[in-house]
Amino acid sequence: MAPDELRLTSAREELEAAAETADDDVREDVEETAAAFAELVDDGRTPDHALMDEHLNALRQAEERAEGETEDRIEQALSHAESYREELPQS
Repeated sequence: MAPDELRLTSAREELEAAAETADDDVREDVEETAAAFAELVDDGRTPDHALMDEHLNALRQAEERAEGETEDRIEQALSHAESYREELPQS
């Protein structure tokens, strides 16, 4: 069964909202990950676990540097992206 792309789309949307309130040192990582998630959905590609782990790690690091609403949005994005990752086929 293919992973639910809606979860990845939800993660992207949370990240786009987070970028609006993020400090400069967090914004770039958030925007890059949001763009990567959008590209995956738009291209219809299913990433492997290693690629998703890379994105999740970048978000965890950004979350550590974020505060307030930005931190909350990144946390929500992580939740959606982690759920998506759990559905990925093992290879």
